[in-house]
Amino acid sequence: FIKKKANLKILPRLTNNESIKNALIQYQKSLSAEFGDIIQKESESIKVVSDEDKEIIGGDLKKLAEDLPIVRIVDTLLNHAIMQRASDIHIEPTEKDVTVRYRIDGILHDAMVLPKAVGPGILARIKVLSNLKLDEKRLPQDGRFKIETQTEKVSFRGSTLPVYSGEKAVL
Repeated sequence: FIKKKANLKILPRLTNNESIKNALIQYQKSLSAEFGDIIQKESESIKVVSDEDKEIIGGDLKKLAEDLPIVRIVDTLLNHAIMQRASDIHIEPTEKDVTVRYRIDGILHDAMVLPKAVGPGILARIKVLSNLKLDEKRLPQDGRFKIETQTEKVSFRGSTLPVYSGEKAVL
């Protein structure tokens, strides 16, 4: 069937579950560059809800957190972190952009840099997932949530901290 559909020559090989899992993990690690492209594409399609002069109100934050590009970006970030076996995810706003870092084997690695306009949406999405107050930006907050991938269940502890250029999230 595959030979007819793909119009390719198929060479059957014997293997076990462990070697197939190892091959898939190697393939997934090479996809990490593509995840950056996906996130960059999604972040460009996000509408800026407010300027720096205006404050986003609670209803707008909820709507922003449920916006499809934001949901895809956060899901991609979480799946990528799970795939890389990261213990921490740091999402830090700076003056010009938002930096995402993963702690892998005790070392903090810069994963990607996102546009500044994406920051409030990502933070709102993390707050919704963690059952935190959306409108509270001046006090630190902690929450929990779980994600189920195809192979495993992962528990996250999310915390937000006020910083000079916005709000930082650590998962």
